Amino acid sequence: WNIMGRIYFDREEYQSALAGFQRTIELEPNFLPAYSNLGAVFFLLGNHAQSIDYFQRAIRLNPFVLSAHYGLATVYEVLGRNLLAIKELEIILGLKPNNPSARQKLGELQLKAGKYQDALATGQEMLKRKMIKSHEILGHAALNMGNVKEAIDYLGKAPAESPAIDYLLGYCFMAEGNYEKALVYMERVLEQDKTHFGAHLAQITLRFYLGNTVTLDQDSENEWDKSLNKLLNFIAGSIFAAERNWEDAHTRWQAAEGLVRGFSLHGIDKNSLSRVLNKDELKYLNLGVLFYYKNLNDNALSQFGKALSINRDSPLSNYWAAQVYLKKGDRVKAAEFLENALKKSPGFFSALNTMGEINFLMGEPKRAVPYYTRALTVKKDAGILIKLGAIFENLKEYKKAEKYYQEAIRFYPDLFAAYNQLAWLYAKRGIELNKAMLLAKKADELQPGNSSINDTIGWIYYHERNYHKALEFATKANKIRPKNSTILYHLGAVYQALGNKSSAKENLENALKLSKDFEGIDEARKLLKK
Repeated sequence: WNIMGRIYFDREEYQSALAGFQRTIELEPNFLPAYSNLGAVFFLLGNHAQSIDYFQRAIRLNPFVLSAHYGLATVYEVLGRNLLAIKELEIILGLKPNNPSARQKLGELQLKAGKYQDALATGQEMLKRKMIKSHEILGHAALNMGNVKEAIDYLGKAPAESPAIDYLLGYCFMAEGNYEKALVYMERVLEQDKTHFGAHLAQITLRFYLGNTVTLDQDSENEWDKSLNKLLNFIAGSIFAAERNWEDAHTRWQAAEGLVRGFSLHGIDKNSLSRVLNKDELKYLNLGVLFYYKNLNDNALSQFGKALSINRDSPLSNYWAAQVYLKKGDRVKAAEFLENALKKSPGFFSALNTMGEINFLMGEPKRAVPYYTRALTVKKDAGILIKLGAIFENLKEYKKAEKYYQEAIRFYPDLFAAYNQLAWLYAKRGIELNKAMLLAKKADELQPGNSSINDTIGWIYYHERNYHKALEFATKANKIRPKNSTILYHLGAVYQALGNKSSAKENLENALKLSKDFEGIDEARKLLKK
């Protein structure tokens, strides 16, 4: 059955492969290769939760199985959970230090995660082992640490010229302020690889900055990675704005929505843009955004500072300066810039949303509410509706919480989280259980296999005193997400209701070991005492 699964897998008939591997472990529950194979199949089918589950099961059977650790690293990387991917790669290298692909991938992910000192160490180890990309990783790490001379030295020692090396050298010269030389390098990259998206963006930005002619071919963006077109659109928007072409500027900036989490031009129309922006700030704004995107934060701040010296209350330059400070972890400074952005553009959705987020993260939910509610007058955002519901739920203002969850369902009828949150609002208090079950079942229909939804359904059954069904769903939730304190508390409560005190005690103790602050912690403590 496992061999048949592998044949189907190689033929890309993944459903048949899945059936083969599942039959394998039905016949032999400890057949290790089938678990790794199931992890790979679920990954290719886009079911990342199940993929992680099966790779983890393989590791539980044998902690030294490299394929499962590599599989986990791959899933985590795709999900953007780079720190978890790094951890898996470190385990692989601990087991097999001579694995070159794992070491190179580790260096690349350390750069992505902003762990530049660690990437430098990985690059040094790669250099000792005479690995091809060692100079590239060393140069990249040194550049992001602000050691530009050191970066140029590493990159200059690379054994062969390549677009990747020239591209990083171009950024080194940009960081030094030598923009003409940087442009030469970016154009050299494009001579070698005309589809190099990063070099194309840098070339446009540098030409605009230096006052050279810039031609924006509307069709050219389809030649590159579509996920990065947002950055191209932002840069193009600034160029059109400098030409006072506010129609195209507004269109392109709108197309850049989501360039960073929460960015949107909602609340500023093209007429407002013409009043609040100064064309002389835009070249600095563009270069600053490009530096920000490459995690060259000090260089980005320098450019935003130049833009703000021209136009102190610019909504866009203030917004981006705030983003840099948020990346640096300085929320207070970020808030100052966002308040400046709102002076001339009080309806700027992105600034309002981010101010709400800052106050929420600083433990001031009541101060977050006015910003979130103002943002909603501009755009009925799903995330804000859910967040306001959660804030009022935590404040025990349940009617207001209910209102926002219902609004989220009305505006976003396919948003599973809204149904589940409203179902949970009822379930946690043991009220409106019929309504709660309908909502939870709808959430499950929209997002099957979700731990939170299964937990909600289980808790509804618990309040209905249908303890066997409660156990079924609480167990499902725990299987999907085995280290969640709230789920473990619920599982403990169900076992206690069924008279299984030892299992109740075990789950309650595990819940309290894992976290000192979770929803239901007081009830869990009381139940454990009992």
